[in-house]
Amino acid sequence: MAKMNTEEAFVKVLQMHGIKHAFGIIGSAFMPISDLFPKAGITFWDVAHESNGGLIADGYTRSTGKIAM
Repeated sequence: MAKMNTEEAFVKVLQMHGIKHAFGIIGSAFMPISDLFPKAGITFWDVAHESNGGLIADGYTRSTGKIAM
């Protein structure tokens, strides 16, 4: 079995839960993960403030019935 790093494992778990959209702020600690999103089929939406990301993800989930992050 091929080894995966922490970032790859995190994105794999998101895929397993069917997450297609992630809302948040890009920062240096998040860059390795965000680089994996396009290949994983996850769209990242940059927001102006962290709380906005949570509110948008909540609204998306409530309106579509699909989990967002």
